[in-house]
Amino acid sequence: MIGDKAVTGSLRTALCVLAMLSVIACAVNLAPAGDVLLAGTEDERDNVLGRLLNERGPILLFSQRSRRELETESARPPDKRANGDAIGAVIGSPRALSSIAGAVRKTVDRIRGRLTGRPALPAPVFVMEKSISADDLRVVRDSAAPLIVGPWSSEVGFELLYWIPFLRWASSEYDLDPARIIAVSRGGTSPWYADVASRFVDVFEFVSADEYHGHVSERVRDTGQQKQFDVGEFDRMVIDRVRKSLGARDAYVLHPSVMYNLFRRYWNEKAPVGILTSHTNYSPLPDPGLLDPELPLPEEFVAVRFYFRPSFPATPENREFANAVIRRLASHRAVIILNTGLQVDDHEDLDVLSEVGVHRIDEWMTPTNNLRLQSQIISRATAFVGTYGGLSYLGPYYKVPTIAFYSDSHELVPAHVDATWRLCQATRTPLTMMHVGDAALVASTLDGFGA
Repeated sequence: MIGDKAVTGSLRTALCVLAMLSVIACAVNLAPAGDVLLAGTEDERDNVLGRLLNERGPILLFSQRSRRELETESARPPDKRANGDAIGAVIGSPRALSSIAGAVRKTVDRIRGRLTGRPALPAPVFVMEKSISADDLRVVRDSAAPLIVGPWSSEVGFELLYWIPFLRWASSEYDLDPARIIAVSRGGTSPWYADVASRFVDVFEFVSADEYHGHVSERVRDTGQQKQFDVGEFDRMVIDRVRKSLGARDAYVLHPSVMYNLFRRYWNEKAPVGILTSHTNYSPLPDPGLLDPELPLPEEFVAVRFYFRPSFPATPENREFANAVIRRLASHRAVIILNTGLQVDDHEDLDVLSEVGVHRIDEWMTPTNNLRLQSQIISRATAFVGTYGGLSYLGPYYKVPTIAFYSDSHELVPAHVDATWRLCQATRTPLTMMHVGDAALVASTLDGFGA
């Protein structure tokens, strides 16, 4: 027992809040409140707090701190009380109090919604005028104000595999008029959003490629990742400029952090796949448009993009393997290399050796058109071959058979592999994931097959 003298004012406050949460938890059959206190890291709190709400109304944006920060803090010696017990430090810490307060507010909002039959309108965690959560979309549907979706400044793979399918689901589920929606991304990706948004704004209209890379690198330094789990200063700046440029001061904002926080427990294998399947819509992308007639492309070709990432690191063996694949492909038909020559993320492109039948288009790439141009080329290719992840998802979206390579299976996330399979099933287009060590066996087995 903790003596009265050892219980500080902050501890008494925390215990009162804890008691309130315990009563609410018992009343609506929720998770034990004690688990919330002892869940120290962001992912651990997700696992506990995630059980507080059902999948139709998931917890969104309750944490603004990275796992790295929390692990650093938890490594510090606990603050001992007079009787040597550190429980006061645990309960009285800002981290625990924030978790308790957030859980109480969200639980009360959910109960109010169940009792009244009206959707709860949780206050946004981030401070941005008219920012919304997924629960607010039914209210936004009945408004005449524009809806900004974005800005997207994370990895291409997450944009294709999750963000766009999530927006398609939201648009269909809440009958959102595309005429009201303004998509904000980069690299000329307007075709990816054509069926959900009538307007598109490119981030590169406001910043240079170097400035963009600097902002993304700063996020990686501060949070340990490129993913947009919260709204950073760069996002706020872009949204403000979009509003000004379009005269849309009253626009709502659906930020990528809503999607990231919705699917995080699924990615960490702490939520069932239903949380993905009930909030996504996988189907082919709209046609990306006509290529510039001046672009010198052969009539038939294979599109290729090898770059380095954790599952395909920049080892001498992988470099040689990728160039060998390109040489073998070029011996049968023309190959178009999709290297951009731009540095907008931390992925390093393969330095492709000059070969007969290999065509490069670097000089046609700009920050504002590179992803659109790659989409146009992939959509017209007989096949796409390259690194697994990112652009490889465009193959199924455009019904182009795809082979994607990796060399380190430990860096593959099972949830992403599962989502890839679901994309291929929906579009009825194969994406073959292959370990580099299996390629030689497959090639020798099928050598001459069908000749």
